[in-house]
Amino acid sequence: MPFSGQSYVAKAFGKLIQDHAQLLLVAVPGSYHSLLGALRRREIDAIIGILWNATPYNDLVKTRLYHEKFSIIARRDHPCHKMTLNIQNLAEFNWIVAPHGTPVRQYFETLFRNAGATPPTQTCEILSFATAEQTLVESWSVAMLTYSDADMKSLRPDLKRVDFRLSDASVDIGVTTLSDSVSNEPLGLFIQLFHGYCQIG
Repeated sequence: MPFSGQSYVAKAFGKLIQDHAQLLLVAVPGSYHSLLGALRRREIDAIIGILWNATPYNDLVKTRLYHEKFSIIARRDHPCHKMTLNIQNLAEFNWIVAPHGTPVRQYFETLFRNAGATPPTQTCEILSFATAEQTLVESWSVAMLTYSDADMKSLRPDLKRVDFRLSDASVDIGVTTLSDSVSNEPLGLFIQLFHGYCQIG
């Protein structure tokens, strides 16, 4: 699922390919619900990304690996960076946010509702983190995305965090598997590598 640490998945895959050339590795991007269906049909081994607190099933094991923070991001020359921002003028922007039902979307809508405002109409839903960032560069939209501290420090130079304080912005990133999954050594190696890269940043 979309999160700033998606690059760590590629690093872990690269190391596995180097050390275990016989492995068949498949990374499947998608929404939580589509990936959850694939997991429960045993078409995939795990879901990587934001851990959902509420799930409709009790056969899932969620392993927290690190945390990221909700952040508002825009292109570096966006007018919002020169404004004194409040909920009202934030609501006037075009937004890129994850689809309905996702933790990011829930946080986004709660932010406005808690301030007595109607959440703005979303103009773009994107499941690829890199595509969301590139769309920000190519437009005057703002986005609600998640970043680790390390990834925020290395934010691409044509983007900038919007100076607006967000409360309770921490979100857990980890791995979701089935509770009755059989022992899977390749998956264990992947999780170990992925966690290691997350720790390094």
